Amino acid sequence: MGYACLYKGQGTRVNQIRADELTISIYRDKITHKLIKSLENEGLEVSLIDKGIYVVNGLLNISISLIAISELSEDGLLALKIMVKNASESCVRAFINESVKYINPGDRSDADAVLQVSYEANVEMYRRMRGEDEMCEALKELMAEDLEKERIHGHEEGIKEGISLRDTEKITEMLNDGKTPQEIADFCKYPIEQVKKVYDSLSK
Repeated sequence: MGYACLYKGQGTRVNQIRADELTISIYRDKITHKLIKSLENEGLEVSLIDKGIYVVNGLLNISISLIAISELSEDGLLALKIMVKNASESCVRAFINESVKYINPGDRSDADAVLQVSYEANVEMYRRMRGEDEMCEALKELMAEDLEKERIHGHEEGIKEGISLRDTEKITEMLNDGKTPQEIADFCKYPIEQVKKVYDSLSK
């Protein structure tokens, strides 16, 4: 609301930016009866004007809309519907199929940003969908940057795992040679907890 009022105030003459040309939209997963009742108790009027779209009157002379993402029609505002946890798989598929048709770089960039948020909220669904040839190609095309980050992360985790295994083998060898955990920690500059963990596993 503050940004909308600041924007209106940037006009160089009175009412250059008209209030009736502005809309403030607040997006939520759902609009509860308790929320509506709370607003009405404040003297505001809340009206449902379409499936999932509510209008709040009485607070500002700028139009205020509450959008309940989970209540929107299946084919309405797909970009919003897929950015929530447990998003509908059919909506995700529809958005992907629509997005691969985009030619404008700006549109592709916007679609990628939406998919990144959706992916973070629904990781398992996307991993499952990537097992399908058609979806896999579409996701590779739309989420090339995200997939590359995941590949690099997996590579780094593999390196860490390899280093950890090498350290464990080295500690085990030194323990078998009769070195104490403290001697190994001091000599190799390993945390004593790491050495003791290996020592305890050999003692079982």
